Amino acid sequence: MTQNDAHFPWRRVYSTLQTRIVRGVMAQGQQLPAENDLADEFQVHRNTVRRAIERLREQGLIRVQHGVGSFVREQTIVHSLGPQTKLSATLRRINRVETRRVLDSGRVRAGSEIGLALGVPATRFVHRIRMLNLIDDHAAILSNIYFPLPRLDGIGVALEETGSITEALRRCGVPKFTRRESRLSAAMLSQPDAALLEQPRSVPVLSVRNVNVDEEGRPVQFSHSLASSRWVEFVVQFDGVPTG
Repeated sequence: MTQNDAHFPWRRVYSTLQTRIVRGVMAQGQQLPAENDLADEFQVHRNTVRRAIERLREQGLIRVQHGVGSFVREQTIVHSLGPQTKLSATLRRINRVETRRVLDSGRVRAGSEIGLALGVPATRFVHRIRMLNLIDDHAAILSNIYFPLPRLDGIGVALEETGSITEALRRCGVPKFTRRESRLSAAMLSQPDAALLEQPRSVPVLSVRNVNVDEEGRPVQFSHSLASSRWVEFVVQFDGVPTG
């Protein structure tokens, strides 16, 4: 024990827990022991434990889920948003496992936002696919994905058969597409969406709206995704911009 540890016992608790996390003794996503248990282990007051935990949170080593507990922070996926970048390719490159779960598939009215994005009247039917993406078996991204009809009629069946939106679009006559725009903002979840993403409603998520177009510039896909910041970080890069 150093002199500083003697004067500030929270530093001893912080240092020990930090070492356990950095060395992998405590795994990503693992819940820390309760404050009372840590207080007993280190023979300190609960307030001392709270200060150490707050320091770990400030350092980005843990996340605190109010009403549940503190957890070792998971390794965030850093994904670049570009004209042709795909999250699935990013995950394969870093050896992370992605699972896609189709929650619903069917026709809905476009409405104003979707109609504008896809270039169709608001009263037109479009095909919506509601999908949950899991990363290493953890719920990470909840998406509503819309396709223009009648051009992409059959997209739902194609996705069910191929398991890939890229392949499904290819089957429906869109061999190549690019992202025309992405809009990012913060959002709060509804109770059902929070349950699907396995996080409290009080924790904001990343809201991402993408429009994809074919080689002639015609919209073929509009998606609105809610991404858990526990798992995904988006990076926007600007090619050709001088630095320095």
